[in-house]
Amino acid sequence: MPCLWLANLVLVGAVRPMQDFGAERKRNEAFQELFRRYFAHYQKGQVRSMPGLLPHEVPIQYEFEVPKNMYDMKMTPELLLMRGGISSPDFALGPAFDSGSPWWRVEVDGIGGKHHQVLQGLPEANSVVVRPRSVLNSSLPTDLATYLEKLKVPASVHKQSFQFTLGVPLERVGALLKRIPHMHKRHAETSSFCRQREPSPCSRQYEGLLLLCQMVLEQAAKCSACGFPKRCQTPWLLRTHIGDLTQTLQREERERLVEEVLHLWGGDQQLYPKGIMDYLHFPEMAEMGGMVKKRLGPEAGALEEMPTQLADLLKLAARMLENREHVDEQLRSRPCQVNAPGKPWSAPSAREWLQGAQEGRDLMSDHDSAAAKASLSSTLWRSMGSWRWSPEEPRIFLECRNPQSCLGYHEKSWRQLSYEEMLREAARLAQDLETA
Repeated sequence: MPCLWLANLVLVGAVRPMQDFGAERKRNEAFQELFRRYFAHYQKGQVRSMPGLLPHEVPIQYEFEVPKNMYDMKMTPELLLMRGGISSPDFALGPAFDSGSPWWRVEVDGIGGKHHQVLQGLPEANSVVVRPRSVLNSSLPTDLATYLEKLKVPASVHKQSFQFTLGVPLERVGALLKRIPHMHKRHAETSSFCRQREPSPCSRQYEGLLLLCQMVLEQAAKCSACGFPKRCQTPWLLRTHIGDLTQTLQREERERLVEEVLHLWGGDQQLYPKGIMDYLHFPEMAEMGGMVKKRLGPEAGALEEMPTQLADLLKLAARMLENREHVDEQLRSRPCQVNAPGKPWSAPSAREWLQGAQEGRDLMSDHDSAAAKASLSSTLWRSMGSWRWSPEEPRIFLECRNPQSCLGYHEKSWRQLSYEEMLREAARLAQDLETA
């Protein structure tokens, strides 16, 4: 009899009330509704370019994050929602978000480290996509300097807060990458290999793709700490989907891609060997910060379900700011892993990534990565491989995440440049590539 009683007790404890399942379903539906409304557009992979470009032209677009140690932005519920990816045209944002220029729009970017995010945000000035000559012959550079003066950001202190993205024809990728010191040897070896390859030399497009693959693999394999994977893709990050690019190759070159890249690069190995973690949008920040009921793990005293209406989201954001120290502490203490149910997730190996590319997939993009699909935010690789290639826009888009390295400057010389000169130097690089 005691054994039967114990068995019944275990059985009763193992059966969850039906209302629990109903609550979980509604909870998941709320998060899914927010994703569809505010974040699903990222999955379209739309390229940021401009109409009317000639085939040889190289468009450029800038992002300039106001340095966090030089500008203190008071967070409001509206700014916190925007920092987490939820925006509304009705939000009142203040003068810091008015660039005063047709060339620049100001958005909110988040602050964090290699493996954590916090609630604080900063203004980020984003330029329209332009031709290089427009940068050199317009007020675009001086308009940024004027905006920074309005925010009282010193003009000569911080020089690492801007990035830029170029759209480059695939056959000119070699001319771009050979400017990177650690790619000099790979560029020379790849050029030699392609000239001597039997039964025929490489096409210029294929040689460019061989170099791109080696660049991505080297930066991923050398990532020395667990964290957000795109942070190790520096100085250049490939924004174009690698699987789309391989489908533009002749069949013979596409079939040789895996073995030839591994031969040039030095063999197969695990990418991001220390681990990877995904990004949190506002809903996941509220969830992980203990402010709403969680989809995973034990509750931390949260009293409410995730709201979906904007007015209620603003109230939640206000409560998060009232409990900011606690929420930030929870976000900082997050383990370095993909926030997903089930097994731990890791990056692919070099061979797996290349085989996926050969088949038209990009396993280090949120489009095709199983880890990204499992993530509760569906955002792991972020801009890596996010833009889809098409015949209408056949350029390869690369984001420079370290302008000093991309432009080949020594640190002392770089720091002597004004912000306007930095922007113009990037435009001259783009202009040089138009005639390479």
